[in-house]
Amino acid sequence: MSAQTMPDRERWSGWVTFAWLLAILACIGGVALISIAGYVELPRQNSFGRIETAKEPNVFIWAIAIGQAVSAAMLAALFSMINSIYQNSCDQMAGVDFRESEPDLGQYSAAVEGEKVEPSNIESGYKGLKVISVHRASPLSGLIKEGFVLISINKKPALTELDAAKAVVKGKNIIEFLNSESVRQAYAIRMEPGPLHIKFET
Repeated sequence: MSAQTMPDRERWSGWVTFAWLLAILACIGGVALISIAGYVELPRQNSFGRIETAKEPNVFIWAIAIGQAVSAAMLAALFSMINSIYQNSCDQMAGVDFRESEPDLGQYSAAVEGEKVEPSNIESGYKGLKVISVHRASPLSGLIKEGFVLISINKKPALTELDAAKAVVKGKNIIEFLNSESVRQAYAIRMEPGPLHIKFET
């Protein structure tokens, strides 16, 4: 994959940094909140029957301060984990070649998709696959008809239905066949890998 199409590895790094800054601010804010309002003075009666005040923790304030600090830290940790997975995926993609291999079409390399081309002059020792019927979903519908004989796809002999389907590549494909008059023809058409949806004579 080229550098232009590679995803940006550092795309979310700024957000991770921002999340950790928020977590630090939340912790600082929690400490400040506790220091300001973390304790309250409550009146109590001592053993001599006198009323005096005693300082006790304000549970509500402590819960808010600790809760916001823990929540912010967990959110930052989650962002970091997701960013790490994203960066690992980018590193793996950088080492994979996503370019699709194209078959060696020889004399057909310059053929334009959809045009008729000259059939190969190579004599084959196989007869090909005789077409019984062509489903409308077939990528060769309109080109191959009942009674035609499929000879090859991309110069690979159509010995079986599976061989023919496996020879298809994404993009330009060269289809060689015999028409109903036993005239050998070849066409360059655009196809996607998949079943041909053609019933052949067995």
